[in-house]
Amino acid sequence: MSAVRVAAAFAALALLLAGCGSSSPPPHPTIKTSCTNAGSVAPSNPVVQLKTSQGLHSISRSTIVGCADWVKILGTSAVATMAFGPKASCQLSQIGPGQTSLVQIRDPESVLFTLEPGEVLCTFFQPQNIPMCGNGTVYPNGYSAGLIACGDPLFKVHVDFGTMRVKIRNQACLLTAGALFTFNFKTGKPGLTKLGFGKAQAQVLARQAEELGMAVQPRTSSTPSTCATT
Repeated sequence: MSAVRVAAAFAALALLLAGCGSSSPPPHPTIKTSCTNAGSVAPSNPVVQLKTSQGLHSISRSTIVGCADWVKILGTSAVATMAFGPKASCQLSQIGPGQTSLVQIRDPESVLFTLEPGEVLCTFFQPQNIPMCGNGTVYPNGYSAGLIACGDPLFKVHVDFGTMRVKIRNQACLLTAGALFTFNFKTGKPGLTKLGFGKAQAQVLARQAEELGMAVQPRTSSTPSTCATT
């Protein structure tokens, strides 16, 4: 992970809020995507912040975001629902206690968002390109869903359904339904196994698929996941 990039981002966003409390994120609309209307963010509580060209502020309701805007999560109970029109629906949360989650929207415009650091549960209706923590990239296929996370020291991709390609350092993987890929930045050690999703995460992914108008997809695959050293 690039410590300079993360430190710079945190410095630009240095404003801490107190207080927690949780509730279900409000539903979000389907919107037309452009650089001035690149998506929307709906917070679960006031510890979600948005940094735009107009400055840094906390948000308490669904808010339109543009290219290069930052979304920041503060607090273990904070959740931000991110909607990208018909392309994807995601839920941003902390990767672990005490770790601030940070996402930059469409910078460059060809990238849906950059995760640095944090954890997202996402359902993708169209193929995407997701850079993670300056060390790797995930390429979800259309009609795919799962968990994508990176922090210190772990990089993780867990596929619910569909397929996702992963490139990180000298590893290139094709992940199918049920695959969990991990990479430890400190040891350089990759891991690949099969694992189902817990009830709470499965409910979030099911809701996202419904919002995107996607039919129920099989959670198993006869095609094995593979990783190779490049």
